[in-house]
Amino acid sequence: LLRLQTFSTTINEDSNNVNVAAMATNSRVLGSSRSTSNPDYAADNALAEGRDKRKSKLDEELNKLGIDPNEMEQNPEQFGTAAMRTYNSFLLPKSKGALAVAESPTRARVVANNISFLVREFKADQEEWLRNVDRNRAEAVSKSEENTRVKH
Repeated sequence: LLRLQTFSTTINEDSNNVNVAAMATNSRVLGSSRSTSNPDYAADNALAEGRDKRKSKLDEELNKLGIDPNEMEQNPEQFGTAAMRTYNSFLLPKSKGALAVAESPTRARVVANNISFLVREFKADQEEWLRNVDRNRAEAVSKSEENTRVKH
């Protein structure tokens, strides 16, 4: 396990210099977190048992909805943070209660539907953002054309 040190920063008001004190205020052990973003997390942990079985069930349900789980894993930025967090949380639950829920027979379908919704919502937000950018550019072009006509 890798031990990380956190450092405090002090500002010397007289000289406007920033001094980083090498005093560790807290230390944390990397790898001790129950992170759902790391598929290699705690291979010996009881909560990680059954991950492959849950993954195959979820992947099957996602395929039924037209979502390629391999594409999700390879290009997570195309699916959004919320969908990826939901996907990973199902695979690696953080508590015994969450594990019990994840192991229920219909849970993979419910999670797949939730991911599908989150992906659609993410894509709609991206498209809305693009429409706004395009509209703003079009307005800027039309304003510059109006200014050009008025000057001549």
